[in-house]
Amino acid sequence: MAKAAKRGKKLEPTFRRFRFHDLRHRFAVDYLRSGCGGIYTLQQEMGHTSIKVTELYLAFLTPEEQARAKDMPAQNTAQVHRFPGLTGA
Repeated sequence: MAKAAKRGKKLEPTFRRFRFHDLRHRFAVDYLRSGCGGIYTLQQEMGHTSIKVTELYLAFLTPEEQARAKDMPAQNTAQVHRFPGLTGA
């Protein structure tokens, strides 16, 4: 067991190890909750090739947070690039 893990167990009995992926997940959920950007901006930040992967993080948000994440100005711009026939943004 690593030194940090031992120290953590000693200080807090509920300490549990985490993986790098857990930190990525936490970043993604906090990013959407804070309103820093929308789902398409997050997709770029995370390096996901499919929006379907990024949309999994929406399940950890309230309905209001989900709506905001889907309707951010950055997303409108992304949709214009994705669907050239759209106007706006």
